[in-house]
Amino acid sequence: MTRILQIIGHSGAGKSIISFNLGVALAQMGRDVIAIDGNLHSPDLSSYSAASPSSFLNDYLAEDVPLSSLIGHHSSGLRLIASLKENDSDREVRSERAQDSRIHLLLLSLLGRCDIVLLDALSRYAHSADECILVTNDDYHAVVKSKEIIEAHEKKGASVIGAIINRRTKADREKIETILRKRILCEIPHDPLLVDSINKRQPATILYPRCAFSKTVRDLASLIGHE
Repeated sequence: MTRILQIIGHSGAGKSIISFNLGVALAQMGRDVIAIDGNLHSPDLSSYSAASPSSFLNDYLAEDVPLSSLIGHHSSGLRLIASLKENDSDREVRSERAQDSRIHLLLLSLLGRCDIVLLDALSRYAHSADECILVTNDDYHAVVKSKEIIEAHEKKGASVIGAIINRRTKADREKIETILRKRILCEIPHDPLLVDSINKRQPATILYPRCAFSKTVRDLASLIGHE
C-alpha cells in the first residue's frame, strides 16, 4: 500500500532539504520512494537534487504530458517529480481549483506505484496526504507559527503525526512539544557539511554519510519506514 506523506511547515524551516535527504535515506533502506517537488513558488527540491527531467510537474498541471514522462531517477534510487519556478502570470493561466484537482489526481495516480510518496508542496494539499510531518525551527516565533499551522491542518482533517526540529538555538525540547502538542520525531543538528552538500547539489546522506545531519535523517527514515 502506498503511503502519502507531506512535509509541512513555515517558509525557511528547511522542508525541501529534509525531504530530499529523507527520500534518499528511505531509498537506501530499500523503500520505493517518489518525491514530488510541488512548491511552484520556490521548487528547492529540484535544485538540491540537480534534477533535469524531460518533463516537469508544471507540464502535468497544464495537462500537456502524461504521468509516465514526469518521473525521473536519482542515482540514490530515489524517484523524483521535479518542478520549475513559475511567476505570477504563469499561475494566473490556471485556476487554483484546477491546480488542486490535478495535484489530487496525480497523488491518486501514484497509488500502487511506490511504497512512499513524499510531497513537498503547499499546505493546502495536505488533505490529500495520509499523514503530515511538520518541520520547524526552534526559536519561539517559529514554534508559535508552527502551532498555528498544525491547528489549521487538523481543522481540514489532516493527520499531523509529529514534528522535526531544525535546531538553531538551545530551546528546551519538552517546552516545544508542550506548545505544539506533538511528539518530536527528531532534532536536526546544525552541520556545516550540510551546507557544503547543498552547494554541491548532492544529498548529504550520500556525500557525508557519517555527519551528524545524515545520521539523524537515517534514524528518521528508519522510524518512518517501519511505522
